[in-house]
Amino acid sequence: LQTHSSPARVRPQGAVSRALYQSLLAIETAQLQRNPRYRDHLKTFELHELGCETVTLSGQASDIAAVQALNLDLVACLGTGLPPDSVTSSARLGMVAFEWADVARRKGLPIGFWEVFGRQNTTGFAILRIDARSASRGVLLRRHVPTRHYHFLNQAALCEKAHCHLRRLLDGLASSGRFPASRPSTPTDRRPFAYPSARQTLAYLRRSLAAMIRKRLARLAFREERWQVWFIRRGWRDADLPQGRSIDNPPGRYLADPFVIRRDGHDYCFVEDFDCANSRGGISVYELGDERAERLGVVIDEPFHMSFPYLFEHDGALFMCPETSANRDIRIYRCVDFPLKWQLEKIVMSGLSAADTMLFERHGKGWLFTTLDPAET
Repeated sequence: LQTHSSPARVRPQGAVSRALYQSLLAIETAQLQRNPRYRDHLKTFELHELGCETVTLSGQASDIAAVQALNLDLVACLGTGLPPDSVTSSARLGMVAFEWADVARRKGLPIGFWEVFGRQNTTGFAILRIDARSASRGVLLRRHVPTRHYHFLNQAALCEKAHCHLRRLLDGLASSGRFPASRPSTPTDRRPFAYPSARQTLAYLRRSLAAMIRKRLARLAFREERWQVWFIRRGWRDADLPQGRSIDNPPGRYLADPFVIRRDGHDYCFVEDFDCANSRGGISVYELGDERAERLGVVIDEPFHMSFPYLFEHDGALFMCPETSANRDIRIYRCVDFPLKWQLEKIVMSGLSAADTMLFERHGKGWLFTTLDPAET
């Protein structure tokens, strides 16, 4: 049984507070619609139209009896409120539910708002197991995600990660028949936050508008935050980093993720070459001299973002495994004419989001290290 039922929630008090809060929701809804990854976050779906059997809980005894007659194994509560104990106690394994907050800080609705408002570095959630029969409550896992720069984006990213972890937890339960060990839920006597007041909403909107203006002005003045690559010709232990030489970013672009290799007495630096106009990176190469770096050109340019040009050698050949998570694969390119000509050798894995992949050989075996995004895998 999946339930979205929730108790009455505190809404902004007063006409001014409600109007300002609705304005905030409209602005952020428009923002989120422009985000291809999260544009569906605020959509609603009728479960019966998706082929799901549904039961409406109106509090009547007949509704409760209908749920109890299903002989459920588990109740999964994906919303902000909990169904009545008479429902959850009928499930053999009880209920799993989300706690949308970090217990070290005060909880409150709306989900993901107060972490942005308080400029917290992370936003937390937990998955709880609740057994109404024994009145016990335990934490199956607790996680944090980086706090995004506006409320709805933060909420969407938080929900994506939380539901991904719930799916993995339920997969493990289905295969093993057991929950992972839980630890007691930590009670807190801190009063939950309510919905923002008119003053708090105005402060949030003012701060968001100021950040947007600063970002636009920085972009117009080509002063927005960008990466840059530096190099220094000394041993790493003796390097005086402030004495390093910068590799100038090309106009409208920036360089990142350097990988250096020596060939025929010369040093070459392969980098992510990010085009700010289309927000996509390719792979370029520079030859490092004593005092400056000479741009040799683009070596790989695909219709999707690339970065992290990891280099490795095998059987006398040079290979590159750049990050191609935007294309949902891990691929290897072979160098056919150093340093500018490369061709696709093999797609190692596909259908997954993998970042910063590294391949190497050790003890006669090949190893692949990568970072997988479980929400995209």
